[in-house]
Amino acid sequence: MGKKRILSKVGASLLEIIAAVAISSTALLLIYNVLSYNVRQNGINHDKVRNTNVAYGALNYLINYDYSKLEDYLEANSSNMYIKVTGANCGTIYFPDNKTCLGVFNPTLNNKSYTNDDIIVFIFPHRHKIAITKLREYIIIPDNFKDKTVPLVLEEFINDELSTAIYDTPNLSDIKVFSIIVYVKSGINHKYDVCLHGVITRD
Repeated sequence: MGKKRILSKVGASLLEIIAAVAISSTALLLIYNVLSYNVRQNGINHDKVRNTNVAYGALNYLINYDYSKLEDYLEANSSNMYIKVTGANCGTIYFPDNKTCLGVFNPTLNNKSYTNDDIIVFIFPHRHKIAITKLREYIIIPDNFKDKTVPLVLEEFINDELSTAIYDTPNLSDIKVFSIIVYVKSGINHKYDVCLHGVITRD
């Protein structure tokens, strides 16, 4: 009577191990990419929300500001017909409340400290062709910004303003409404910059 031979296959072949490792690596890479994307999106959303809040803070501050002080400031810069406001203006005769002013234009929020290059405000006669044209000439020059880059959101906004401009009176005393543009630079990328618009009236 012949002996029965029992063959037993134990373990996996080298090919099966390589395939398993490849599948696991692909799965881990996908998980990593998804997690990285979520983390990045959370950072972008946090940056945009924070910058929007800062922009609204500056806009509300100026909308409720003393119109006569802004009018005097514009009169002092009548050759430009617009004024640029940053934290550097705090403590001057036009913004004498230094502490409040710095809290608006150089705030620290959620461990982010904003500088004079991060928050920039432009104030000009509402829908005034000459003023908006001069302001646009300033905005489209890269050297006027610290990183030598013209913020696209700001350029697009001032182009829209120019397209709807209807006034051209050279006398600022005839103007009763000023436009306010608040620009806040993103800490991530210029495409996430924030730009808000409002008006302040004499009455």
